[in-house]
Amino acid sequence: MAGRSLHVFLILFALFALFMLGLGVCVQEDAFISFRYASNLIQGHGLVYNVGERVEGYTNFLWTLLLAGGMALGADPVPLSRFLGIGFALVLLLTVFVVGRRRDRGHGVTGGLVAASPLRPSLF
Repeated sequence: MAGRSLHVFLILFALFALFMLGLGVCVQEDAFISFRYASNLIQGHGLVYNVGERVEGYTNFLWTLLLAGGMALGADPVPLSRFLGIGFALVLLLTVFVVGRRRDRGHGVTGGLVAASPLRPSLF
């Protein structure tokens, strides 16, 4: 069962990745707040929205720093944030599957598929 669950997971993983890529570019307006803070940071003004005003208006410190790092390397923030978002979602899905599979090792019932599924029995 465990080997089969890995194959099923890999198929679902690939479908999820294609689904995420197929959603298209839809960047919410709040993302542009982080883009501006990141831009000002890499220009040497610090984590500010408007130069000279010390107001913390972002709620995602690590995300803003990641964007700033990519932007400092010349990446456009819109595709960068999309790439990072999809990448982190896939890493999270894989992590949940692996942890679920390890916890299920003795039982061999789901092989981690239930843990990685959005339709877990615990939600019903």
